[in-house]
Amino acid sequence: MNKDKTKEKINEFSENVKTFWKQNSTHLVTSIIVSVVTLLITTLATSDASFFVYAGIIYIFLALFFLQQYKIVFDKRFSKVHNTLIEYFGWAARNNDYYRRKQHFVDEKQLLAKTLVEKCLPALLQTETIRARNIKNINIFLDAGTAIAEIFPLIVSKGINIPFSASINIYTNNLAGIIELHRKGDPKSYVLKEENIHLLGGQPLYDYQAVTGKETEKAIKSICRKKDTEEKEDLSSITIGIITANWIMSGVGLDEIRLAARGNGHLAIKETIIKYADYIYIIAPLAKIIRTHDLKTLNEIVPHNDKYEEYRIDADKRETTFLLTTKRATAPLNITTIALSSCINDNNNKNYKVSEYCPDHRISGTKEEIEVQEFPQDYIRSHKDFLYNINS
Repeated sequence: MNKDKTKEKINEFSENVKTFWKQNSTHLVTSIIVSVVTLLITTLATSDASFFVYAGIIYIFLALFFLQQYKIVFDKRFSKVHNTLIEYFGWAARNNDYYRRKQHFVDEKQLLAKTLVEKCLPALLQTETIRARNIKNINIFLDAGTAIAEIFPLIVSKGINIPFSASINIYTNNLAGIIELHRKGDPKSYVLKEENIHLLGGQPLYDYQAVTGKETEKAIKSICRKKDTEEKEDLSSITIGIITANWIMSGVGLDEIRLAARGNGHLAIKETIIKYADYIYIIAPLAKIIRTHDLKTLNEIVPHNDKYEEYRIDADKRETTFLLTTKRATAPLNITTIALSSCINDNNNKNYKVSEYCPDHRISGTKEEIEVQEFPQDYIRSHKDFLYNINS
């Protein structure tokens, strides 16, 4: 079997070499001839001083011609890569807010996704309250957003490590998350199969790589347990909503969460998930947690035509709403970590709990380099004292 694979690889390599030669033989032969002629001229020039000036001029022209031939070869070789990137990302890669936001907090988002899938969800599903319900069906809603998109490949490839048998279904309005799922692995090796993943219908939003609207909200309501009717609840099913927002407005004391979001229908989707899900996880890089409830000033700071809207999570959701973020040991955001730790110890948050699994995240560099990584936008760096209460 191994010999067959080795032979197959050798044949594949041989075919690639033959193809490359057929496509570029003219330019490669020309380059080799030019190289030999250039070497001869260099030898003559060094042995005859009178020939040096003329040889130098010829040498320059031949060298430029040589480089041009190789440029043609490499252009042909790498144009496929270029065209593939354009086909995959297209215009969106150059002129789309989503792909710009995707570049922010990359390592931190991946760390949060790993923590959620490997620690938070298994721990939640093994609590005595949930175990007592003899859960048979686990429904998970994955919200739109770059932080949520990182969760898809992990949760589908690994599943959720729980000591009981249950059907797991993923529901989402996150188009980018589905792309991440297809891009980062082999579906044949996934624990969760395609029939376990459900993309909700709705209005597609270009800048958010998501769908929203009444159709999406209706689908969420129909999947969740009926909470606003007299219909008997199905205790064998559990629904977990995993959401994020453009900003998590928590107030100076971090005692109350309000979600700030923009984009047609985005806030309504989050509100629907929060209202109908049994448990909520709010996923956010630490710099996305701002210590103010002043929405008007936030809209003035951020230069965007679409204005943020806010949603305050009800206090009766406190015991089932968890904030998962990262921790810092150094400035400038160590003060937010300290404040969040106080919230855990004092247990005085009004409408959420801080997850006990918030991971440490280290950022290296000079003071200025760290600040740029923590606050990628200049308009945020300019108002960091207000947004993060840094001077307090």
